[in-house]
Amino acid sequence: MSDLNSNPDVLCTEFNQDSTSVAIGTKSGLKIWSIRDGGSSIDLLHQDSSQPRITLAERLFSSSLLIVVSQENPRRLRVLHFRKSTEICAYSYSSAILSCRINRLRLIVILENAIYIHNIKDMKMLHNIKDTPNNSYGICCLSTSSNNPLLAYPGSTVNGSVHIFDCANLRAVANIQAHRSPVVAMAIYDYDEENLSEESRKPSCFQNVPNIRALLATASNTGTVVRLWAIKTMNTVEQLAELRRGVRRHAFVTSMSFSNCGRWLALASETETLHVWRLDRLSMSADGEGVLPGDVSPETSHTSNKDNTTASTWTSWAMNTATKYATQYLPTSMGNALTAERAFITAQLPAAGLKSHVAVIPSNADHNLLNILACTREGYLLVYEVNVDQGGEANLVKQHCLLNTESKDDDME
Repeated sequence: MSDLNSNPDVLCTEFNQDSTSVAIGTKSGLKIWSIRDGGSSIDLLHQDSSQPRITLAERLFSSSLLIVVSQENPRRLRVLHFRKSTEICAYSYSSAILSCRINRLRLIVILENAIYIHNIKDMKMLHNIKDTPNNSYGICCLSTSSNNPLLAYPGSTVNGSVHIFDCANLRAVANIQAHRSPVVAMAIYDYDEENLSEESRKPSCFQNVPNIRALLATASNTGTVVRLWAIKTMNTVEQLAELRRGVRRHAFVTSMSFSNCGRWLALASETETLHVWRLDRLSMSADGEGVLPGDVSPETSHTSNKDNTTASTWTSWAMNTATKYATQYLPTSMGNALTAERAFITAQLPAAGLKSHVAVIPSNADHNLLNILACTREGYLLVYEVNVDQGGEANLVKQHCLLNTESKDDDME
């Protein structure tokens, strides 16, 4: 395997909305790579050395629209047509631009204490959310759908409050207390029923939760538990499940991403482990709260053997007792982590501390396989492969270097 030491020349890496391309900004310029066949190959779409030190690059799906911010002028946002190498427009703001999000309806610009919302068609500024809590990392997430997209951003610097804003109607929707400590990562997935394919229909575990408008995943600065929320059509929010990242140590979550079908949620942190949860196999109770897979009551246990029934009852009692003990007597963060749903898939990065963005896409070669993409700030695109039914440890199958002018990759055994 190639040496993946830290590369100070890499200033930003970012997937587009459907993970079909990845942009990498360096001190010498910008490159955009097209991701082919689930990550098995990449092609260089665009290279620009005339704009060095790009710290932010957001591409609108597979279009030619590109949003960039440079290190030399962090308060100026440029909207480009990168295939024609032309600038469409530019905007300057009162302070440094920390992050941007775009879909086919809106452009969102995040400053430390303000949020600007632009109309994507003519780039006019439509709304300004003023005096937001300090957001030095530019944390936010935006629905990819243009049908009433939702924006979520931190509502506090001292606790895990999250504000949800309707970017189509330009009004606040909800405020939830997602965690006790501040939120550091979020991801959102739309349930736009008109645009969903049969493969993307609502996972069976959420059938008991009606009127879901979107799913929201949140992680706090402890990084032990991810909470999954249902944002409903009546603008109410309900917690669906808790997902366990780890218990032994806290970790800063660097990236979270839903798959395009909404069945997978991937997480990357400062540790060497990537986590992926299979949402259509989460155990859900009737009221929408997460339940451990072994929590089966004696009345609903169907076994033909008396000994098996007795064993099942004792197992259920033991698990329920352990869960009750964990939630009542252990510290809250540890109790929540122990009773939360474990990741269905894990993947190992070559080393800890590789800050990376993560994405999940189906394999084009085999519908039984899932590919996990990790784009690191060291300039590599790592591709993992795993069986969708078996789960477990994913295998590293490709390693692409994004800093080269031509596609160069290593097949991993």
